[in-house]
Amino acid sequence: MQSTTRDTSQYTDNKEHDSLFFAKRITDVGSDQQSIIFAKSANITYIGLGARGLATSADGWLVTKIDESSDPTTIKHAIGILDNKSSLTYT
Repeated sequence: MQSTTRDTSQYTDNKEHDSLFFAKRITDVGSDQQSIIFAKSANITYIGLGARGLATSADGWLVTKIDESSDPTTIKHAIGILDNKSSLTYT
């Protein structure tokens, strides 16, 4: 008789699968992030994503710039101080 260990892929598959709903189990672990959305104009939107409690004047924000002034819409990202969103270098 073969022993069952927790290192086998079959064991993992069995633990991840919910036989009642015939679906994979997914656990939401939550997020410790905060997001702030700024609409500078009708055509440009900035979205800042940073650690919860990070001041907008502190470095470490992931800032997304969405520019809808032309077709196609461009979406670029930068890392820096959210308060300086207009002057960040986006790529």
